[in-house]
Amino acid sequence: LAAGGEWREVDGGRIDPRRPYLCRLPSGRTIALFFYDGSISHDLAFGGLLRSGEDFAKRLTGAFSEKGSRPELVHIATDGESYGHHHRFGEMALAYALRHIERDRLAEVTVYGDYLERFPPAEEVRIHENTSWSCVHGLERWRSNCSCSSGAHPGWSQEWRAPLRQAMDWLGERAAEVFESGLRAYAPDPWAVRDDYIRVVLDRSPESVARFLADHAGRTLSPADRTRVLRLLELARHAMLIFTSDGWFFDDISNIETVQIIQYAARAMELVRDLGGPDLEPGFVGSLKQAKSNVRQHKNGAFVYETLVRPAMPDVLRPCGRNLGGRVREHGAEAPGALFGRSVAALVSAWAAKPEDIAALEKIEEVLAALKGTGIELDLWQSQNVFASTVRALHAGRTPGQSQDPSADKKWRRAFRAVAELLNFDPSAFS
Repeated sequence: LAAGGEWREVDGGRIDPRRPYLCRLPSGRTIALFFYDGSISHDLAFGGLLRSGEDFAKRLTGAFSEKGSRPELVHIATDGESYGHHHRFGEMALAYALRHIERDRLAEVTVYGDYLERFPPAEEVRIHENTSWSCVHGLERWRSNCSCSSGAHPGWSQEWRAPLRQAMDWLGERAAEVFESGLRAYAPDPWAVRDDYIRVVLDRSPESVARFLADHAGRTLSPADRTRVLRLLELARHAMLIFTSDGWFFDDISNIETVQIIQYAARAMELVRDLGGPDLEPGFVGSLKQAKSNVRQHKNGAFVYETLVRPAMPDVLRPCGRNLGGRVREHGAEAPGALFGRSVAALVSAWAAKPEDIAALEKIEEVLAALKGTGIELDLWQSQNVFASTVRALHAGRTPGQSQDPSADKKWRRAFRAVAELLNFDPSAFS
């Protein structure tokens, strides 16, 4: 909307990026928008503009109007990795260009907030809804096989995007339910607490966390409640991370970017289980099975989960295993068998609180099998005591055990017998 009150189309790169614009939001509020210089941004990211800091500076200052009848701002938008990763020594070219511009007074280097305060918008814009900078089909690049891709693999299909989007949408909704109901026990507005959690993300010092909890909990939390609140907030954070744009942007579900958001999903599901919620993994992985990979050896999203995601999930014992023997000899610390034994006992105790948890049983099986393969003689008496006590409670009917679903029950029994054997019990004793 020009100063004279007439609306005109400025799509297709026809808008002047050297000035700010006012945009009125549906809420009635307003926001100032800047549209970056697409030509310079493109040449920096994909051309050779970063080969010379002086040429870079000339290109920036050359974008100002010759007449200069009003204040103007020349600015670009690029990926941070362009400077040094995509373009070697690009960070040096950037530093030289900025220094050259300031030293020779070619222009003033500023930031958006300062510029807005001095030169507020004089023109207004409306945004075309459901559009994006990298997909001519609107938002389809993030949910369908729209044909937009990196172009690195002509002929590849992006049909995997739809089932991945469906799986993530489903998981996001389940995670939101667990988060909202769980945090409401500690704060009246869980989503406001989630938004303010950025304070902790940026500063995880004990002092920062204590201030945050004091501001929102309204009471002194026990250590268990404190841990639960932070887990709920980490769940909410990962429920946002699963929608990171790059997860759908490239060519295949086995791409590192897509694997990364599935790892975020795996952590979200782990947190749901830790918080006493349902095991969402079977449903999530089942949906991923519909996401066919273009790479034969990766098969589909479920296979990607089992081969590229699950092995990358943090293990409670992994940090303890690095150079453990040397440290024990050097510092006279607790023997490896006792140290690992206590870690296994912690896993068994966690399972005992929720014996129907198949995933917890399988985790114990996985850890025990891995540790027994190391040849370390494990102290398992604590785990054996907890396991035996839990079994007695199951037989007495005081603790819920196997699922009523036949397939789940079969899976539970298999994992239960495997753990019993690894703990040196005779499984037939529990039949």
